Amino acid sequence: MTAALDASPEPSPNPLDIVEEIVAANQWPFDRPSEDELVVEITGKWCDYRLYFMWRDHVRLRRPRPERAPARRPRSAGAGQ
Repeated sequence: MTAALDASPEPSPNPLDIVEEIVAANQWPFDRPSEDELVVEITGKWCDYRLYFMWRDHVRLRRPRPERAPARRPRSAGAGQ
């Protein structure tokens, strides 16, 4: 007997839902401008904090190329005099 695989892939869970649960448990004011954004405001002792979270399911990150210093040229014996 073989098990049939579900043809429709399940959407990946949005991690902002987990962050929203944590924020709500701490009773911090927050706003969800869209499904992919979460804005949290936290009042601290010395200042207020505004945290902005964004989730993109299909983000392609590019690795920056390492920059190399130009090769040093050896000084000749009479150079610079």
